[in-house]
Amino acid sequence: GDPNPGNHYGPANSFLGEVSAHDNGMADLLVGADGNPLVFDPRDVFEGGNMVLWDEKKGGMHPWDENYYKAATGVPTDEHFDPEFIMQHAIDSANSASAYSTGVKTGVNMMGVDLYEQPVRTILEEAETCGKSGGIMSSVPILHATPAAFVTHTNYRKNGHQLADGFRETEPTWAMGTCEGVYQPSAE
Repeated sequence: GDPNPGNHYGPANSFLGEVSAHDNGMADLLVGADGNPLVFDPRDVFEGGNMVLWDEKKGGMHPWDENYYKAATGVPTDEHFDPEFIMQHAIDSANSASAYSTGVKTGVNMMGVDLYEQPVRTILEEAETCGKSGGIMSSVPILHATPAAFVTHTNYRKNGHQLADGFRETEPTWAMGTCEGVYQPSAE
């Protein structure tokens, strides 16, 4: 798939296709030219794979690479360095928070599910399974991508009914944040 608009995020696809087009698991598995289901490909999305990878020549060894300072001041950079590359391989808050909460890397816009859109247990659910309390506290709406990644399972961060249903199913011991309201999940 192509990157999201602005060439900023990787494509919002699972192995069931564009995540905004269906609820969790409610689409057929994508198949390759041979008619078999797709297999995870660890290559970069720009090379036909499923991963958003880093290119050290284009993006530097780390975000504070000296080439960024050189580029900002007009000093020549290393031959293959591209100061815009760092902005082309971002993950969004939904799948980055999901990686923190589950330990499983997933696709853009996805929370608490794997690339096949199957639920993955969160650390909050694991704590509750062990008889511990589990909850979230946030300065944003509870069903906003970052806090929601700990208490729900959805293939698409703006799927309001999946977010609400997942929250009720997870039953966190405690949840504190701003209200869900008409603005969350947002259409923006």
